[in-house]
Amino acid sequence: MIFSSWSLASYGENLDAEGIVRGTTQEVLNRLDADRELLAADPSHIQTIVRELIVPHFDFETMTTLALGMHRDELSDSEHDCVTAGFRNLLIERYADILLSYHGEAIVYEPAQPIGKRGYIVIRQTLDPDGDRPLPIDYPVNPEQGKLRIADLIVDAVSLVKNYRKTFHYEIEKKGLKQFIDSFPECNGQ
Repeated sequence: MIFSSWSLASYGENLDAEGIVRGTTQEVLNRLDADRELLAADPSHIQTIVRELIVPHFDFETMTTLALGMHRDELSDSEHDCVTAGFRNLLIERYADILLSYHGEAIVYEPAQPIGKRGYIVIRQTLDPDGDRPLPIDYPVNPEQGKLRIADLIVDAVSLVKNYRKTFHYEIEKKGLKQFIDSFPECNGQ
């Protein structure tokens, strides 16, 4: 086993991050199976599952800051908070859509790998359907403040955060910052 320049602490964080992704995935799959009838009657129930089991592992503050890019500094703290809440709800909807498209494919995990210079690591999970093209899902994990939190969701090499950064920038340039903020129901009255 080659550790290269990783410290033992980093190695431990990698194992913990892998455990979080694997454990949460299994918990979600068990819940999807247990709630199958409820989901058939009420597909929006998937958002409850996402909020309960997945949301606690995501760093929505970092995700929002990255998605806003250069526009982050133009927002007050309260505006940033409401945009963060709105973006969190938007990402919950997207992740719920991804989960609803899961149909029992095999899930393959790759060992955690360091990425970038900020100490982030990435966990790759690949949905491997029989006879179909595998779908890789990467979870970049932010190890700051002693808590491992997912800072993006990269599905088939497309970063949701970077995709929204382009969308947000376009909307802000087109409509202006105030209308962009007001487009989030969580920001009405800000």
